[in-house]
Amino acid sequence: MSNITKVSDEVLSDAFAEAYEEQVASLNGVAEYECDAQRNTSTGDVDVIVTVIGLCGTPCYDDYKDGKVSDSDEVNISTEHGDFTFAHLPEEDKCLNTNDYTVVYRMEK
Repeated sequence: MSNITKVSDEVLSDAFAEAYEEQVASLNGVAEYECDAQRNTSTGDVDVIVTVIGLCGTPCYDDYKDGKVSDSDEVNISTEHGDFTFAHLPEEDKCLNTNDYTVVYRMEK
């Protein structure tokens, strides 16, 4: 298993949020979002769920899901335990209501 097991969920969420801001959000008008790291112990998958709060100028759910949001295919993070790449999984994205949605990124193994 990679060094990701040494990174707490809180540190992982914070590191991802910082990288997401720099690599995706600031480039695409995503002003409000929250990042939540989740681990699946049975599969070993590490996901980060990004909840996007749809404000004026924020890309819509369909654009994100269809890959029309620039540089959103992956997010690269760096922690004291190593560098990790998370790939966007559009099939896991979910619309929450008219404006808000979740976007799922999974760590590449």
